Amino acid sequence: MSYITDFTTFISRGYTSVFYWYISSTIVFAYSFLQVIDDVIFFFKTLSMVIHGTLALYLFCHSAQVVNHMNESIQDAFYYTEWYYLPPKIRKIMIAVMMQCQRKHQIRTFTMFVVNLNLFIRSLRIVYSLLNVVLVAQKK
Repeated sequence: MSYITDFTTFISRGYTSVFYWYISSTIVFAYSFLQVIDDVIFFFKTLSMVIHGTLALYLFCHSAQVVNHMNESIQDAFYYTEWYYLPPKIRKIMIAVMMQCQRKHQIRTFTMFVVNLNLFIRSLRIVYSLLNVVLVAQKK
């Protein structure tokens, strides 16, 4: 069952890179607000990067939410089968699978944040706060 742990580690690295990319594109967009925007093309390029990053982050967070939910439902599916009527050899295998399913195999980013829709909302709040700081700094 170590392949599940390897898979979640591999996927977590991908989510971390998407999150880095999203935050960095938002910082570039905020920096373009501070500058006098003479280059309209640069502004729309950075705006499209932020929109693309937001959509990519949402899709990744939503898919991770689905994977985390499916991981939780696998244990229920095994438990609600009539495994106790099976022969003892198969029953031991089923119990081992249920014990393995009790471990949480969640997709994480930065090895501390669970990737789900809550992370998406938190990242939007961070970006919104960052843009507000930039706009306040620009008015001064």
